[in-house]
Amino acid sequence: MFTKKIVYLLYFFVFITIVGIGAFLFLPRGTSFSDTLLIIKSRLYYLSLKPKGNFPSLKLEIPSSSMRSLERDRTRSINAGLLKSENKNYVPGKLFYKGKETSIKIKLKGWGSEHWSIPVKWSFKVKPKECIVEGLAKFGLLYPPRRGYSIEWLYQRIVKFTGNLPLHYQFVDLTLNGMYLGTYAIEEAFDRKMNAVKEIDNGVIIKWDHSTWSDTLDYPAYFNKLILILDSLPEKKNSLSDLQYMSMPIVVQGKKNNSGVAKTAIKLMNDFRNNIKPTNEVFNIDKLATTVAVNHLFGNHHPMALQNLRFLYDPMTSRFEIIAYDLEQIDNLSNIESCFRYLAWKSSKFTPQHVIQMFNDTIFRKLYVKTQLKIADTTYLNSLFSELDYERHRVNRELTREFPHITFIEKKIIYQNAEFIRLSLDSINGSQ
Repeated sequence: MFTKKIVYLLYFFVFITIVGIGAFLFLPRGTSFSDTLLIIKSRLYYLSLKPKGNFPSLKLEIPSSSMRSLERDRTRSINAGLLKSENKNYVPGKLFYKGKETSIKIKLKGWGSEHWSIPVKWSFKVKPKECIVEGLAKFGLLYPPRRGYSIEWLYQRIVKFTGNLPLHYQFVDLTLNGMYLGTYAIEEAFDRKMNAVKEIDNGVIIKWDHSTWSDTLDYPAYFNKLILILDSLPEKKNSLSDLQYMSMPIVVQGKKNNSGVAKTAIKLMNDFRNNIKPTNEVFNIDKLATTVAVNHLFGNHHPMALQNLRFLYDPMTSRFEIIAYDLEQIDNLSNIESCFRYLAWKSSKFTPQHVIQMFNDTIFRKLYVKTQLKIADTTYLNSLFSELDYERHRVNRELTREFPHITFIEKKIIYQNAEFIRLSLDSINGSQ
């Protein structure tokens, strides 16, 4: 009898051990037990769904070991409050698109926790071995709310209409390891092989390198403190963003590039930062004026935030152009101060230093006013939307099937913002 009890106990111990090992190897790892249960519940739900065929199908197959690595990076990022460099680890997988397949490297994407804090629908950065997805060498996969549903799509189309540099941006139906995650956005990533760079011989992309401070930042405490400081300021003072602007290194996007063109581009931007050269000697001011004008149509300065700016240097003209990126949302313009909205032509405590420097150039400022009034003209907008509306309605219709609670009023807001801009700038234009 005693022996049987020992045998039963051994069987029980072996069973528990097997279950534990299985759970360790195959169950997802969340930030807590409840988060793990939410991940399991969500995965089972999305496994039960069938693709709707709203957009082209894109499928990912990521091995369990790779998923574990992504889960670990997610947990660390949630605990840190932001995605640091140490948690941006590429893992292997496979991608299937329009009857073709290729091996990929994939990692988490997105600085803020909204990109990966929910149980399943995370944002990803993908590097395919072969460029089978619309010819893209690198791209992001984002749940549409991360970019304002269709707002980023419309923003990139308008940027292209005005003759500036857009990113390739489209929607797909995403399936991950058999889980139908619904509609996702494909957003072209910055790379030496990206479409905008291909059109310019020896062009290079530069940016301000935020990794030197973001990797050591206590983000939640920083953000809460910064908002309190900005809200209390009676007038503009040196903000953390302005200190970063003056102190952070300017680097080439992507792999290290020590070519003469890269060094020339970095020196030119440093000359602008240090007030050695004015805006019109550093930027293609026609393109820059259009960039700022389009941002104001959307009532949002987020693409001009230092961490979002990418500058393409053309060695033939020795000038920079801004590649449009990360609008996120649309807002009604008004004279009410907000850290998410400002009017570049007015004095504001929220206007970043690099934008102030751009507008300190009289040549650029006059050109901007002329360009902004042109783009805000009702006839111009009517022409723009006559070209975009057919595809815009189709995209919005398909998105509505998955997001029935969303009302697409961005066109209405753009016309309202255009009227506000015309009324605000007519007096300025008339006085020049």
